[in-house]
Amino acid sequence: MRQVRSLIETTSRCLYCQNTFSERPGWNWVFSFHKQEPLCQRCRDMFVRIEGDVCRDCGRPSEESAETDTCQDCRQWQTDSFWESNSFQHRALYAYNDFMKDVIKTLKYTGDVALVDLFAEDLRKLVDKHVRHTVAIPIPITKKRAFERGFNQAEQLGRAFTLTHALERVDSGEQQSKRTRKERIDALDGAFQVTSTLDPSQLNNQSVVIIDDVYTTGATLRAAAKPLLEAGAARVFAVTVARS
Repeated sequence: MRQVRSLIETTSRCLYCQNTFSERPGWNWVFSFHKQEPLCQRCRDMFVRIEGDVCRDCGRPSEESAETDTCQDCRQWQTDSFWESNSFQHRALYAYNDFMKDVIKTLKYTGDVALVDLFAEDLRKLVDKHVRHTVAIPIPITKKRAFERGFNQAEQLGRAFTLTHALERVDSGEQQSKRTRKERIDALDGAFQVTSTLDPSQLNNQSVVIIDDVYTTGATLRAAAKPLLEAGAARVFAVTVARS
């Protein structure tokens, strides 16, 4: 048995810390297709899964309220008459800690398929847990950014879904990280529109899922959700790898 296990043991290099590590697969590995792990166990343990009570709308972790309650940020969104009367929810897999920031940065700028595989199937499971959707839409990036990177990370993260490219980004796509919450909301107003080639019946009264990498203030995801709701979608459920 020891000799057999030594033959099938594989050695990989962690994409984050660059240390090598060994995988000791079980018999299920021997008789099935196996994808090598992109991260060592030490790095994987640095992921902080979002569990327990969260805001009903945005999925913010909360030690004080049950999932039937909304957080202060979402109550502030609901002072806008549009969001008071339209359904938007969001859930994320992990907390956006310093480790996750580096992982997302690597994913966003290298498009490493191995990193995508860490999250894609879990994103699908997270959606299936909360909503029976009919349309899944990746958050689009600008043509300039697509040309520079050669890929859209949201499309890659959505590989476990049948994707519909129903949105296009019509603003400049400038970085939002240094802006205040209000500046982000103002800058993203009208940033997305429904593509002219989309059959309106694909959205009419449908539950729509939108996919992205990170949720911070929610401004980008809500800016993308708004034209979908205006086009007839019954609800929008957003899913991301991480949230702050």
